[in-house]
Amino acid sequence: MRTMIAVMLSVWVGSLSAGAAAPAPAGPGALAPDSSLDQVLDALNGAGKSLNDFTAKVTLSESDDMTGESREQRGTVAYQKKGEDDGRIRVVFDQVKEGNKVFARKTDYLLDNGWLIEQDHRGKNEIRRQVLKPGETMNPVRLGQGPFPLPIGQDPKDVKEMFEAKKVASAKEDPAGTVHVELVPKKGNKRFERFTKIDVFVDARDPFPVRIETTDKNTGSVKTTDIREIKRNAGLKDADFTQPQPGGDWNRRSEALDQSK
Repeated sequence: MRTMIAVMLSVWVGSLSAGAAAPAPAGPGALAPDSSLDQVLDALNGAGKSLNDFTAKVTLSESDDMTGESREQRGTVAYQKKGEDDGRIRVVFDQVKEGNKVFARKTDYLLDNGWLIEQDHRGKNEIRRQVLKPGETMNPVRLGQGPFPLPIGQDPKDVKEMFEAKKVASAKEDPAGTVHVELVPKKGNKRFERFTKIDVFVDARDPFPVRIETTDKNTGSVKTTDIREIKRNAGLKDADFTQPQPGGDWNRRSEALDQSK
């Protein structure tokens, strides 16, 4: 089941970009184009240590090299740290773009207290999936533990134990003002073995991932997650992680975790 949730949630996080917002002022941890890999990982570690919560607008883009088809979902993400190794995250998509057409479609995902709850508002379906045993916790943005490959608040040694990491030279198509790190899962890294690589683009002035690209090992498809208008330590409340209660005409089902595995 943990593999299932990793797959599902990695689909959400395809491309996070800085958007049109004014750039943050350069802080003491600011990076330069020639910053080393260790300097980038150290900056990301520091950014995560001071992170209690964040909100952002998010765009998930998926492309298929074989068919040439593309699809884009747009919405918001909210994350809150609940403990040293515990957190919750909510992603709400409200627009879908296919080809040149954009239409409204709301899908609301919440990962909290060991349950993943998916609400499809167009189809009026709610699915509750238990993904952790009672008493277990998971930090959704911790590498190797949670489903989101965000190397923030991670000891660089831990990152290097799980991935072959390297700094990549900036390219014209990269988000402006970012440094690029490539993470290739090492053999035995089962959490991310379905990916050929994970590309992380970090805002150099205010180190935080603003784009993540995952390349599927089996299909070659690329999912790009862009995050923009990031607001950190905004003091999020329970209401920010409360989904609307489905009406009587909704289809609802619950899937308990198979604890024998």
